[in-house]
Amino acid sequence: MKYPILLPAKSAKSGITLQQHSLDTETAAILLFKKDSRFLNNWLMFFGIKDGQDKFLLNLRVACLFHDVGKANEDFIKAVSGQADRNEPQTLRHEHISGAILLKDDVREWLKNNPNLDVDIITAAVLSHHIKVTDQRTEANCEKGWFFLHPRTSRTKLTMFFNHKEVKDILTKIKTVADLGSFQMDEETEWDVREKFQSCFRSVRQKSAIFDHSLRENPHNKQFLTAVKTGLIICDSISSALIREELGIKEWIQEVIHSSEIEADEVDKKIIRPLIVQKEKQSAKKFVFHSFQTKIQNKGRRAMLLAACGTGKTLAAYKWAEAVCKKEKRGKIIFLYPTRGTATEGFKDYISWAPETDASLLHSSSKYEIQKMAENPKEGDLRNYREFLNETEERLFSLSLWRKKFFSATVDQFLSFIEHNYKSICLLPALVDSVLIIDEVHSFDKQMFNALTVFLEKFDIPVLCMTATLPPTRKKQLLELGLSEYPNEEDRSEMQDLAEKEIYPRYQIKTLSDEAEGFKLVMKAIKANQKVLWVANTVKLCQRIFQGLQIKLTESQNSDCQIFCYHSRFRLMDRQERHQDVIDNFKKPGAQISVTTQVCEMSLDLDADLLITQLAPIPSLVQRFGRVNRHLTKGADFRGKIYIYDSNAAKPYLPYTKEEIECARKFISDLPADDISQEILAKKLDEHVAREPLASGISRLFSQGYFATPGEFRDLDDFSDTCVLDSDVTEVQDRLKSLGPIDGYLISVPRKEALPSDQKPEAFPAWLQVADGKKYNSQVGYMYG
Repeated sequence: MKYPILLPAKSAKSGITLQQHSLDTETAAILLFKKDSRFLNNWLMFFGIKDGQDKFLLNLRVACLFHDVGKANEDFIKAVSGQADRNEPQTLRHEHISGAILLKDDVREWLKNNPNLDVDIITAAVLSHHIKVTDQRTEANCEKGWFFLHPRTSRTKLTMFFNHKEVKDILTKIKTVADLGSFQMDEETEWDVREKFQSCFRSVRQKSAIFDHSLRENPHNKQFLTAVKTGLIICDSISSALIREELGIKEWIQEVIHSSEIEADEVDKKIIRPLIVQKEKQSAKKFVFHSFQTKIQNKGRRAMLLAACGTGKTLAAYKWAEAVCKKEKRGKIIFLYPTRGTATEGFKDYISWAPETDASLLHSSSKYEIQKMAENPKEGDLRNYREFLNETEERLFSLSLWRKKFFSATVDQFLSFIEHNYKSICLLPALVDSVLIIDEVHSFDKQMFNALTVFLEKFDIPVLCMTATLPPTRKKQLLELGLSEYPNEEDRSEMQDLAEKEIYPRYQIKTLSDEAEGFKLVMKAIKANQKVLWVANTVKLCQRIFQGLQIKLTESQNSDCQIFCYHSRFRLMDRQERHQDVIDNFKKPGAQISVTTQVCEMSLDLDADLLITQLAPIPSLVQRFGRVNRHLTKGADFRGKIYIYDSNAAKPYLPYTKEEIECARKFISDLPADDISQEILAKKLDEHVAREPLASGISRLFSQGYFATPGEFRDLDDFSDTCVLDSDVTEVQDRLKSLGPIDGYLISVPRKEALPSDQKPEAFPAWLQVADGKKYNSQVGYMYG
């Protein structure tokens, strides 16, 4: 290959050289982590770094300058200049090459001349800045190019340009920044890739083992490592994204990061007051805060709010956030929910009151557009352009949100950085500068709850966790992690209004022998103009009950009653409509029916007169009960009717565990038949809920040392695939070509329902399958079996 005059860092069209990109990334670090700024102070507090401002900035700047040196190789230059075969992957990932240079003894000794430089932390940050490096040799890791420095092509030699002027100038800049002596890199211009892999792999294994031991001996270094690792990813995202958009780094960071903090009256003015005005319009009554909504302001910066459904927890949370913002300099308020639907409802009910420029709804399917732009070729497979742009999309999407002050989001978006999620890491600047509220923590699966415990233990941020119910094991663990319980027994003694709601006799609970008996109860309730909610444990059963009730309604010639089906197996665009249908349906006067699955359990402000539900785990049952007689508007003598029936399937406990369902049976049998309050439910939950082991406290962010690969934030359903319907394939293909959003067309279906791979377009990413559109109905969802 002809010796290059310039070393490109991005595409040839961008004109950005390796040296320029390295300097831009370092500049981003200097500007983002401006000395003595609110943001830097909150960042260091978040990671638990005390008196380490200068050391942090020094190590981060050196990592920024060094991170892309590995791009000075023949393969990368050919790829970005369009000379490479699109079907031919690059032999080695550039950050693996950068890491290999940092493993060299002469480089390490040079850097160690400054005692404030931690060579291992710099090496780890550089190696892992794309979260695609591991020392675990598996077929999948080798195929993806993640196995450290493992060659992916048959070529034996690879030309390097480490003696190029740009690389020398980068090393000179490092010398100046770290006050080091001169250094000339002693590195051959042609690598024998397999020999280099073997020697470097031995070295990385040895050095990483020593480093891991030092991290176990000094947990503070682990916090420092995560701060530098994530800091490099963020600075690289800034320099890569803003230069593409021709935005000035200095001006952008000053406007977005170093803007003014939330003012003392801002939460009240932009969120709380407008909401109160709306509530007063709806009720035609003057709004009065409950005592527990105002006294929470005295509970400190880390608390756990436990109060029954319908008591006004969300408004209490904003009063808490308002109090924190008066004591601490914070730039954001983030409200996290467990699902897309709950995040959307939270946004519409609360955050949307804030001015459009201040508020944002964020979840995995929030629609966003990006401009087509040149970027690093995907080092592994150039054939799939959509996958190739995923990191760019995530980077741009995340950066575009930093200027917002108020967020309603799914918990994954902000906390999955604990499992090395790239987009979540890019959102860290918003998170570390925030007051954080996490709702519905009872619904977190084991993996999510483990991530929550890691977050609370390792990171220092004002945080409020909320729920109506929480198993004793989880409650104990959260309290041990420093959350103060609210309201506690002393608080409750002073809150007569809260006590009245919690002891109010809301329900009558009975059991049913079968579904047929439930159908009769529904028809009787419809004649009485009541609202009915039926909750099934599976989509298939939900659909069957919906169709059965449709037939019953047709036979009864009741044209005024509407019925809706709502579950997780809709195309996203249809699911959003069904979600809104359920909400709107229950606001209308007269008889209405909604048949749902577990999706109804969280943040849906439904107020049913009759609930029919399958037996489910105790926390799920209590949440379902909370959708009945919710607002206490029917008079003192009214009791919401709840009927529970068991499955007659061969394994009646599915999709839950046998222990959970057995505990639920005992719970139901121990309840009184009438005058059941939320206080009674809470006590019986504590007595009967299934015990679970403590969270492990293990996460990828704190366990991978030199390396980084993405993990899963949730307990995944291994039996489902993300698909598009075959009837939507043409539209989705067109959107993929134009880089338009495809989220609305996505649907989760059982894996066995995905069509054979030969019916899937080549342009589709690996994770996207195709399903039979003939089995889909926009009102009922995907039907199978």
